[in-house]
Amino acid sequence: MFDVTNKASYRHLEDWYSDLRNVCVAAGKPPVSIVVCGNKADLDGRVVYPRHTVFPKKYGFPYFDVSAESNFNFESVFLALIRQHLR
Repeated sequence: MFDVTNKASYRHLEDWYSDLRNVCVAAGKPPVSIVVCGNKADLDGRVVYPRHTVFPKKYGFPYFDVSAESNFNFESVFLALIRQHLR
């Protein structure tokens, strides 16, 4: 999850994904289900738009705009995670 009003948080996705992969491999864990969420989609001042999100496309992860404050689109995120897990 990154903040759509903060480009730096979007740029950290690659690092966070690398850390997650390293932890899973070190622990001998299977791959985890992943979706990418752009949080604070309800706020003005947005600087990262869905068309700018190269990271999820690069890895084939679903992308969702969400708002933690208003609960916008969270159901879609969890349904996508469940669908990935059931594959």
